[in-house]
Amino acid sequence: MLETRQNGDIREIAATQGWLRLKGSRDFTPVRRCVMLPSQTHDDFEEITELPLYTEAEYASLVTSLIRRRYSADDEIALINNVMANVTGERQAEYAAYQDYRDLCKAEARRQLEAAAQPGDTDAEPQDTERP
Repeated sequence: MLETRQNGDIREIAATQGWLRLKGSRDFTPVRRCVMLPSQTHDDFEEITELPLYTEAEYASLVTSLIRRRYSADDEIALINNVMANVTGERQAEYAAYQDYRDLCKAEARRQLEAAAQPGDTDAEPQDTERP
């Protein structure tokens, strides 16, 4: 249950049993109380009793590092530019392969982060890490 307190012009919100999170937020810092902005209300917050296994920042960082095993940042920009320039044929197939690999990296990142949160599990390498 959330409690709000007013101390002069300062409004504070506190979690009574867990942690505060802005509603709709997937990434947050685990806090039990915070000062509310003037535009915020009690209804903008929710209390969660279980912390996520990993943050969105950890997930994004791992996805990027997995993608970098096959595609450099320059490779990604070139692929995107070629698709935006409406290049046909081989470049579109290459971009589709990149998107498939990107999806594989996202799934692998979630698997690794969830496994790391479980005692006794080991991280495995992604199945498909070689350049075409």
